[in-house]
Amino acid sequence: QRKDPFEQLDPGKGQGRDPQRTPMQWQTDSANAGFTTGEPWLPLAADWKTVNVEAQKQDPASMLSLTRRIIQLARSEPALLVGDHYLVITETFGPVIAYRREHESGKFLVALNLSAKPAEFTLPYGYNNVKPELSTLGEPQAEQFQNVVHLRANEGLILRCLA
Repeated sequence: QRKDPFEQLDPGKGQGRDPQRTPMQWQTDSANAGFTTGEPWLPLAADWKTVNVEAQKQDPASMLSLTRRIIQLARSEPALLVGDHYLVITETFGPVIAYRREHESGKFLVALNLSAKPAEFTLPYGYNNVKPELSTLGEPQAEQFQNVVHLRANEGLILRCLA
């Protein structure tokens, strides 16, 4: 039986979210993964004992840890929060999406490789020399890039412009 409040407010249209949702998985060893002391109307995901907030807090490679590092970097760099935003046209028009963030405090380039294969692109004018500040894959592959950025498969980089 569907109990989604959204579905109940507009019944019969099949817009309920119950089949796609599970309760938030907070802990590894609590009843209902720490979501509630009551009885949730949705079942927990099968992997709740390993995929939960408590486990991700302990894993430096987790999505939670990555998100915290991105937030910390953005809070320390005005260009990433309030800087001007410009799309970068990559030469290959392939799997790389890139954009610049510029502010009087500094310039950054964000590059995302959306493919399962390594990719590269030529740095835009004024960004001949960049230093990786953060990689979605842990440690950046290089300490610096000049003229061309090399991205590993499925990697995102935040790069600081050095010159």
